Amino acid sequence: MTFPDSCSSRYRCGAPRIKCSSFLARINAQRPLHGLGIHVALCRLPWCRILSCTVSHRNGDLRREEVVLPRVFDRPGRAVLLLVVAASLAAQHGGLASRALPTLASAIAVRTPASIPPSVSPGQTMAAEASDSSTSLQSQRLRFEHITVVDGLSQDSITCILQDRQGFMWFGTGDGLNRYDGYDFSVYRHDPGDPTSLSHSEVATLFEDDEGFIWVGTPAGLDRFDRDTGEFVHYPGLSLDDTTLGQASVSVIYEDREGSLWVGTYGAGLNRLDRQTGQFTQYPITGETWIDAIYEDRSGTLWIGGNSTGLARFDRSTGRFAHFQHDPHDPHSLSSNILVTEILEDPAGGLWVATQGGLNRYDADEERFVRFPHDPADPHSLSNDFATSIIEDRQGTVWIGTAGGGLNRFDRTSGRFV
Repeated sequence: MTFPDSCSSRYRCGAPRIKCSSFLARINAQRPLHGLGIHVALCRLPWCRILSCTVSHRNGDLRREEVVLPRVFDRPGRAVLLLVVAASLAAQHGGLASRALPTLASAIAVRTPASIPPSVSPGQTMAAEASDSSTSLQSQRLRFEHITVVDGLSQDSITCILQDRQGFMWFGTGDGLNRYDGYDFSVYRHDPGDPTSLSHSEVATLFEDDEGFIWVGTPAGLDRFDRDTGEFVHYPGLSLDDTTLGQASVSVIYEDREGSLWVGTYGAGLNRLDRQTGQFTQYPITGETWIDAIYEDRSGTLWIGGNSTGLARFDRSTGRFAHFQHDPHDPHSLSSNILVTEILEDPAGGLWVATQGGLNRYDADEERFVRFPHDPADPHSLSNDFATSIIEDRQGTVWIGTAGGGLNRFDRTSGRFV
């Protein structure tokens, strides 16, 4: 009897188009008198908790079920224990062991020592999980696993992180691009003798587009990674002419809903790539050649964060920009023009804008900004005015990272920060 070589679950490690390539463990059992073959398997990717149970019948019928295990089974030792029990159940009952797995898994999970906390899967942020309960965040002791150059990482200075749709983790560093499968690293660096290697070993930004291509921004321009060959396709860097990127460093990559790829740079401003020709179209912003953020809101409007000129709204039909800048005489203007590092639209349509000089929320209906400044006398104000990043989790909580003030969580009800 033959069994599948990869898991077919719709979960597929959280990547709906890709199958797992291998199993951490397999257990086969036979019941010759009943013409049954039982196969229980667990994916080897550590953040995939799919246990597959297949029963093969003598007449050729193949029945299969898959179960997503509780997080306690992230650790291989406990997961393999479950494999053994599941195979035993299947062999005894001549049916799919997965029918009994939820109850079985819960029973074993309860008996797991409390001193061994479940690990956090790479595809989830600590913030998203912790937002379920502010009390648990403060009361429980979080534990971290350290991964360094000793484990195969090319450098300890991480510049950017991406999880692709296959479940792999990508880490950009100052000395190479790293792909991590949960066990081993594959490191990609620039090789002067190999034109298909990374264009520069210093990685500034990473992006995966809707087709699954990995785009890499470096000081030498833009690269696209070809998964099939392991090679990089180069898009000649951005210069100050209107078709290439020259030696401008790529700072941000963004794909809009129409599939256009926008590239922000330090030196050549805002650009749109024509993927068919490999040529760039530049969109000059008055007084600005350094782009720190690109964001498309739900109406299709493109917003651009500059390094020194504040926030700009781009009208694609005219190719013109409307500027939103700090006015010292207007308390409802943008708090700072310097380093607009992040832009995010919330469910209510408000546009959050992080700058070096404070956090802002733009109300399009009233055409004004609400500022959220740091106040040393108010422990519930933003911890630091230099806001560097913003994200909204699945519970609708807004998290703000700062330079020097740590992490903040915004309470919409009270309007305070925790």
